[in-house]
Amino acid sequence: MINIVMTFAQLERETIVERVTDNYYFRANNGYWAGGYAPYGYNIKHIIGQDGKKHSVLEIDSEKSEIVKEIFDMYINKNISMRKISQDLNLRKVPTRKGDYNWGVYSINSIISRPIYTEATAKIYEYFNKLGTHITNDIEQFDGGMTANLYGKTKKNVKVKALREYKDMYLSLINCPALISNEDWFRAQQIKGKRKNLPPRSNTSKRSFLCGLVKCGKCGSNFVTQGCKNRYGIKYTYLICTAKRNIGTSICDNKMIEVTKLQDFVLKDMKEYFNSNNINQKIKKYINNKKKINSKVISQKEEFENELTKCDIQIENLINSIADGNAIVSKYINQKIEEIEKQKENITLELKKLKENNNFDNDDYLIEYIKNINEKLNTTDFEELKNICKTVIDKIIITDENIDIHYKI
Repeated sequence: MINIVMTFAQLERETIVERVTDNYYFRANNGYWAGGYAPYGYNIKHIIGQDGKKHSVLEIDSEKSEIVKEIFDMYINKNISMRKISQDLNLRKVPTRKGDYNWGVYSINSIISRPIYTEATAKIYEYFNKLGTHITNDIEQFDGGMTANLYGKTKKNVKVKALREYKDMYLSLINCPALISNEDWFRAQQIKGKRKNLPPRSNTSKRSFLCGLVKCGKCGSNFVTQGCKNRYGIKYTYLICTAKRNIGTSICDNKMIEVTKLQDFVLKDMKEYFNSNNINQKIKKYINNKKKINSKVISQKEEFENELTKCDIQIENLINSIADGNAIVSKYINQKIEEIEKQKENITLELKKLKENNNFDNDDYLIEYIKNINEKLNTTDFEELKNICKTVIDKIIITDENIDIHYKI
């Protein structure tokens, strides 16, 4: 019976999501602003459409639109990189859409890439058609009288919307005034094609086996790899704070560190640390601390499980009472069941986090792992070194030239 009620509740949720999604695409396909924040440079204005319903359209923001034009001008005419543009805007205290001063490479790239800023011409149609984008209007309608809005669903397990592929997105004409000429917009796309503007995401670099572990001691951001050349053309790879790289020294002025220098330091320190005379004492202390933590965690785990049992009993009692009530009473009972189901979902999520953050089996594995760590550290295999560091190191804090390694034991 519980499964039946849960199935109907899930169907209702899916119906609501589908209805909202359909409305979103209906507005987008009819030239209205579909929803969400207005693109930088525009404001949302509400109007009454021909169907007598309230709709949203975009109008120019006099101040922010000038910033959009300036961004394009710096990029295509002054040959300034996206990173330098973002740093310049931050230094000048130009507010972002959110009102802060945290311009980054991705925010500049988003502005330069959006077709909404230029006239929707046949050339725009052909450009996105070749990319495999789903275009909802005929090419005859791309006469330059409107602009085009690029939108689409975010893929599952993908947090960054910019990572969506063009073939998974839609392009629709929208009643919105253009800010950039076709010529300048396409020049920007050509420059983008020649430059590698966007840096790799954290913890995906193949240049250092320490990526994902190194943190900035000044602002708390991750350190990521960046290639550089000296005046003789010799290439070096450094680790740099992401806040400094993306936003500039106005946010963080922490120094870069050469990858080979840091890796050599960490490997040497690991050998000394796990071969020190007091390593056995540290292991015993680690085990004792874990036992104390585990007792609290087990108690908390039992509390969550008891709460879940109580929820199941409440739901069962409510289901049994449905048969004794009329339609109105049943409606309120079903609402109560949904509330308890949401409560169950929250408890289950907290229980899952508790188990993930307190993997007891992993504690024993870690102790066994370091017994023959000297043999492991002699490898030159990149992936093996990466695995070793992730297993025994919690984090590495860099503050200018100071290196502070936090071991799990």
